Amino acid sequence: MKSHMKLSLFNITYTEKEYCLVYNTFSSAFVRIPLSCWEEIVQVIHDGKSVPSHLDTTMKDLMKSGFILSDKVDELNKYKYLYYSNMFDNQSIHLFIAPTMKCNFNCYYCFESGNKNHGLMSDDIVHNLVQYLYKNRNKRIVIHWFGGEPLLGFRQILHICRLLNEKKVDFISTLITNGSLLTKSNIVCLEELHLQRIQISLDGIAKDHDRRRTFKNGKPSFQLIIDNLRNLMQMTDNKVCIQVTVDHDNEMAYDDVVTYMNLHFKEYVDSKRILIGRNFVQDRTDFDTSNVCFTEDQQMKLEWDSLSKQTREKAMRILPGLNFPCMLRCKNSFAVDSKGDIFLCLEHLGNPLYRVGSFKEGKMNLNKIAEGRFMYMPFEDSACTKCAFLPICGGGCPIDRAKVNQGSLPSCCTIYKDKLVQLLPKLYELKCKQ
Repeated sequence: MKSHMKLSLFNITYTEKEYCLVYNTFSSAFVRIPLSCWEEIVQVIHDGKSVPSHLDTTMKDLMKSGFILSDKVDELNKYKYLYYSNMFDNQSIHLFIAPTMKCNFNCYYCFESGNKNHGLMSDDIVHNLVQYLYKNRNKRIVIHWFGGEPLLGFRQILHICRLLNEKKVDFISTLITNGSLLTKSNIVCLEELHLQRIQISLDGIAKDHDRRRTFKNGKPSFQLIIDNLRNLMQMTDNKVCIQVTVDHDNEMAYDDVVTYMNLHFKEYVDSKRILIGRNFVQDRTDFDTSNVCFTEDQQMKLEWDSLSKQTREKAMRILPGLNFPCMLRCKNSFAVDSKGDIFLCLEHLGNPLYRVGSFKEGKMNLNKIAEGRFMYMPFEDSACTKCAFLPICGGGCPIDRAKVNQGSLPSCCTIYKDKLVQLLPKLYELKCKQ
């Protein structure tokens, strides 16, 4: 009996001495198999021969994990189905609300630097937003408070939340803040926001942070943020993610913050009420005249060094998983600025060229929304549909795909396309230790 099987398009292989490492980007399965066995399996499938009895169990196991498929299975369609299911999810709404685009900090790398003149959201827009959410109250509502510095518009945030609570609209929210305005008087009101997580940005400990994230008058901010964080931990049970912004100007900032938090907030780190992440500054708006931003190659090298030292094993995702559509693609994800203008992506927030509607005017431009959601879909690109990395890449950032098409960016492919194969041995070693 012939095999009638095929190898998965999404297999990534690495050969080491007498063994072969195989990772599947769709199923996320990862195996180490004798090289001679793998080569025999490949030959059996290629020739369409009957499966030898000594390979029967192995091949069945490989089929369960998605490394081998029936030749009638279209795995690209399976990924496409999952992708579009997430894209057209109608059970939830994710609304990114900037109650103001103003900020009290002067961070040089801010991608919103040209859109910071918008003041506070008006009460009319607040009421229109609440009415929109009330109409969608049967869906899962997630609000992400964004800015600018959103706590400069804390009155508007409270107004929205109190109206939703009065109307008995269930919702949860997250807050992204620089932490400087988490005063005791604001902290006591946070319960009304139904917060799931607060993200506080740091650029390191005082020696780095106070060079880079100052108030507009030049005053330092680190100690004030730390004092606010301590009050927040003591007065609430909120979870906090400390997001450390890193470039070549503060390369050790992440490690410094980890050490500091374990020293001064150990009980909260141990209980996982405080998590610490790292965010690399990316030059997406051509501000980087001093070349302080990390390239993708440099970012991957840092991750590799961390893996080699095993210093971030618990903090980083060991292997990339399935990539689903970003907010720009998703039907029920929108960003709203303080003027009530609606956008599909946070990178466009506040830029009137990219607005697709307005809560002030009560209008949505279906043509612009459809154009944005569907622009440069990876499933219409033959190079993407033949690529083993598509499930972990999702075709890349839609904005970057547009830049590639316009000739202003050479590629939007994932860095894993060049680097994952050489990372597999160390990743497999770490995976076995978990």
